[in-house]
Parts: sequence; C-alpha cells; structure tokens
Amino acid sequence: MSEVRETRGGGRRVGPDHGRPTAVVIDGFLGIEPCRQLADLATELYGAQELVENVFQSHSWFANLDRPETPRPADARWKVVQRLHRDVLATLGIGRWGPDTYLKDFVSYLGPGGFVVRHRDDWRMASPDFDCRVRCNVFVQKEPGSGDPCLGPEDPAAGAREQRLPLRTGDLLVFSPSMTPHRATRVLGSPKIMVSFGLEVERASFEEALARLASPAGSPDRPSTPARTMARDRS
Repeated sequence: MSEVRETRGGGRRVGPDHGRPTAVVIDGFLGIEPCRQLADLATELYGAQELVENVFQSHSWFANLDRPETPRPADARWKVVQRLHRDVLATLGIGRWGPDTYLKDFVSYLGPGGFVVRHRDDWRMASPDFDCRVRCNVFVQKEPGSGDPCLGPEDPAAGAREQRLPLRTGDLLVFSPSMTPHRATRVLGSPKIMVSFGLEVERASFEEALARLASPAGSPDRPSTPARTMARDRS
C-alpha cells in the first residue's frame, strides 16, 4: 500500500518508502488573492467567449500565454502570471531548459462535467538537446475531490498503480507528461482553473530537481514550503 509521510512544513510524501519520485506537489504555492485574481480573469474571458475551445477534452477551454495570442494582453492581472512563472522556475531550479513549443504556456478552464482522458505527451522535442517534457501546473481554482490529477503507472507490469492527487486551490504540481501517463477526474461544482507552464529539459536534470524538492530540506528558494511527492508504488 501507499503510505503518507510527513515532511517539513506539514507536507505529505505519497508512495513507498523507497523509489524515485515522478512528481512533486507543493501545497499552497500561490496565495489566495492572486489565485482569486487569475480565476476571475479566466472566468471573465470564458463568459466573453474569448477562450479557445479545446476539442481534445470535454468542457475545456484555454488561453495561450504567448503575447500575440493572449486575450486582453493589457490586463494588469497577466503580470501575476509573469511573476508566478519566475517563482515556479526558481523553485524548480533547473538552469538549462527550453520552452515547450507544442502546448506552450496556457491558462486552462475546465467546466463542470469536464475531465481529461489518460494520455502521455510523447511527441518529438523541439530541441535535440532535451529528452524530457515538464509541466508545472498551478491550480488557481479547484474544489477538493474535483478534477483531481491521476498519474501513472509508468509500468503496470511491475505492479505499479495509478495515484490520484487530491489537490486544492493554490497547489503546484510538477511532473513529466512525457514520462508519466496522466489524466484528471471529472470536474464537480465550480470550474477547475489552472495556469500551466511547459519546459523541455534533460531527464537527469529533472530527476535531480524532483529529488531535491522531495527531500525534507525542500527548495533553497522556498525552504519552508511543504512538498508532497509521488513515487512508484510497487506494493
């Protein structure tokens, strides 16, 4: 069985006692007020039909964060996203990386009844220097038990099982969508709104970052931040 382990700051380590982490969750990464601002912005854009429908998901819309494609680019609330991007990169601590030029960075709006089917982002990297995609998802509006990310298993034949992560508003999830199959449960109640940043990195650098964030010491840039990690469950 998976076990819940306490780490410094009240975070929880999810998974067996031993195993390489495949994802990290940092609880309460973004505060209540910036979450509210970004959720309000996404809700306004949805109501004004300024979001793009995601035809590959149910009840799903998004806005790209590339400035030429971003709706209402002069809105001051986008500066919150810019600061958030810097904070996420500083916390991840990977010095050499490239942008995910396929999915890019985006704001996602998943309405009631929406869900994400199980998949893996296995298309070719934009740069031959990198072999791992990374997604950093900050949930700016999410009800408990609604639209939960489910990760893995990487290797069902080895006895691993999918793990459901009961995240909340303000939480940050860092994982590799190219390494780990993933999906999300159905959204219940309020829409699930998240800001998603994508990177291409070297797999070794990503695994080092996960190991550091999963350690009791955490990130040197956010030393008191609680972290939960998901590792292979082989029990």
